[in-house]
Amino acid sequence: MADVQNPLDTPDAFNFFTVDGLRSPGLALLTSGGNREDEFVHQQSPMLAGAYTVFRGQKNSSVTYQIQLWTTEHFEAWKAFVEALKAGRKKRPPKVWRLADQRVAHNDILTVSVGNIGAQMKIGPTKFAYEVTFIENRKRKPWGGPAKPPKNKWEERVVRQEAENNALREQLAAAKKAAE
Repeated sequence: MADVQNPLDTPDAFNFFTVDGLRSPGLALLTSGGNREDEFVHQQSPMLAGAYTVFRGQKNSSVTYQIQLWTTEHFEAWKAFVEALKAGRKKRPPKVWRLADQRVAHNDILTVSVGNIGAQMKIGPTKFAYEVTFIENRKRKPWGGPAKPPKNKWEERVVRQEAENNALREQLAAAKKAAE
């Protein structure tokens, strides 16, 4: 887990985020997302067999920021920031950014792709905002491992039958090739 700072000691560290070292301009408010949600499947068996729950894994998170701008410098920085995001979004596959944000660090949201860049909103007389949504992009972790040897006579029969079926498939393929 990332080292999370105390917002009372360092309040300015919670006013921005960075993607690949590129700092968000103005004030970046976390408006939604950033939570880590588990996925479960609940299944009810018929009659008196009962029910069971299967843990399927963790869902990918999304994080939405409202980036507030109110000075000329903020708008210049926004222009460069959004151009970098758009360039990464146009790539195939889309660019995966390394996100650094103290507000979501405790949930280990580390790599993201750009999900949405919203339109400009006027939120005050001289204050404007844009919404940017990032979608988490985690590497898949394979489950399982190498095949294990059979444990009982039934598993041994299945392995023997599979070997016999494979041998018959090879004979059939050779016969078809010879017939051509």
